[in-house]
Amino acid sequence: DMACEDAGHDDHAHCEDFSDQASCESDDHCEWHEGMCEDAHDHGEGDCADTDHFDTDGLALEHHGEEVYSQFQGLIEGSVEVHMNEAEDFSVHFIDNNGNEIEIDESIIECYGLSFNVTDPSIISVEMEEHDDHGDDDHGDDDHGDHEEGHHTFEITGLALGSTTFTISIIHQGHADYTSMPILVNVDEEDECSSGDVNQDGGLNILDVVQIVDAITSNVTDDILCADYNADGIVNILDIIELIQYIVNTRNIDATEATLNINSSDVTIDADGYIGGVQMTLVHDSNFLVELTENAFVADFNTEANQTILVIVAPESNQLFKYQGNFEILELIVANSYEEIETTVSEMSFSLGAAYPNPFNPTTTLNLTIPSTGFVNVSVYNMVGQKIAELADGKMEIGTYNLTWNADNAASGLYLVKAEYAGNISTQKLMLIK
Repeated sequence: DMACEDAGHDDHAHCEDFSDQASCESDDHCEWHEGMCEDAHDHGEGDCADTDHFDTDGLALEHHGEEVYSQFQGLIEGSVEVHMNEAEDFSVHFIDNNGNEIEIDESIIECYGLSFNVTDPSIISVEMEEHDDHGDDDHGDDDHGDHEEGHHTFEITGLALGSTTFTISIIHQGHADYTSMPILVNVDEEDECSSGDVNQDGGLNILDVVQIVDAITSNVTDDILCADYNADGIVNILDIIELIQYIVNTRNIDATEATLNINSSDVTIDADGYIGGVQMTLVHDSNFLVELTENAFVADFNTEANQTILVIVAPESNQLFKYQGNFEILELIVANSYEEIETTVSEMSFSLGAAYPNPFNPTTTLNLTIPSTGFVNVSVYNMVGQKIAELADGKMEIGTYNLTWNADNAASGLYLVKAEYAGNISTQKLMLIK
């Protein structure tokens, strides 16, 4: 009709041409905002019109801060699980074609709204989390949803038992810039108990901790309900640690690494911060005996045949247990207040190496190995038992030390050097020849 119009949209009016809310909202490309009809997701500032199309190759879903599902270039990992009659929050993180997460600037995140299409709405509902970004102004339902640090958060509610799929679309300037592959959601029975409340008494306390410890040491964790406190699918020392943190509400400087020292009669641990717990499975001979530390929140073990499972929660000293016999570590978990940490196993033992040179004049050197921090005394005696020199006396850290005796003021003859550490004594003879 001799007029210039948008190609393919001859009958489509501009949003600003609508003067009332009903007419505005009848057009999918428009929305009513502050008494005006505007392009969807553009609140009159013109910001969204200047934004680029959203270029993404995949997404990841997080639940309680843990990634549970992802799809990237056709590869799908993880699963989405919800309980019937329960609503679960998920945050969506989009991925570029290099596999890197796309950070959306907070000032323009509303220009990239989300739309959900559920295959079977009788199984689940999916909605953006409600929030109010406009102060006290009344704008009705806000379908932009809640978000933190440039990420959208939405809610999946289980309506009936079964499975269905849904897709997520990024709506930009009234069009879908991206639509995900179908995301499978499984809806199962709602939880029969509160997480951590294994004794079903309605509270979380030391009684629950004791039952979880007993289940772990007895290797019957599949039979104990609600013990998976951190919801990682495994019942172990990590569940106990997080449960205790909830009960006592403590704050500590967490360890990031630890060393487990296997000595001739005990096992100790050295760490650079707080240790929340240790879980070990040992294999050993039939005459193996173990005595756990009493300086811990909870410590227990169970032995069946030639295998022992032990749990030590919040040890207050570096000694974990004393033992007799021989053993090997089959499984080891050392954790701080919330996660497993890297642990090195050291089979150092207390020893006083042979002096060199020996005979000597006037100095000789000995290597002293300390398997864990403790009090050490190394002294030299003459043959009638008189102490004539002291090479070490006091607290020493784990490690190997070179000790030198300068016998310049001693007479030629035979001497005895004696090293004492944690109830262990090592001696050897020295010959001074001038």
